[in-house]
Amino acid sequence: MESILEVLADYLTLGELFRLRRAIGTRAFDDVPHVADLAVRRLGLVRMAPTLRNVALCMTTSKHRCRECGARTQRAVLVCHSCADQKNGYFELISRRGMALRWRGVRAGTIRRAYSRLSPSSVRATGEFLYWRAAVDALMTSYGHAPVPG
Repeated sequence: MESILEVLADYLTLGELFRLRRAIGTRAFDDVPHVADLAVRRLGLVRMAPTLRNVALCMTTSKHRCRECGARTQRAVLVCHSCADQKNGYFELISRRGMALRWRGVRAGTIRRAYSRLSPSSVRATGEFLYWRAAVDALMTSYGHAPVPG
């Protein structure tokens, strides 16, 4: 198990590492020192004990760090722009126009009802409302619709 985690850690973001840690269990994951060292290096922290618990505390309590990749952000946001724009990413954001394109063939009233029931996760400087794609997909699927591939 340790050798698999060491290989996987090099290819996963910090957010993915912590979701995997939650799924596998903290005891099995915390026994691999390579993963903790890698996480501390990715955050760029020098004066921190290299444990995953410390890294998790740093990422969740800091308001100016992306929760997916750990990069510093200029404003107090949950995720940075690159993680929010990542196609099919865990923290992907979608606009109202993006909803209409993703759910082509669904009546406009159904899409309007969907985004009226969701709270926007952020608003761009242009006034465009952005929603978590996973929440939109879950709501639209509960209405009985499937997204258009592509």
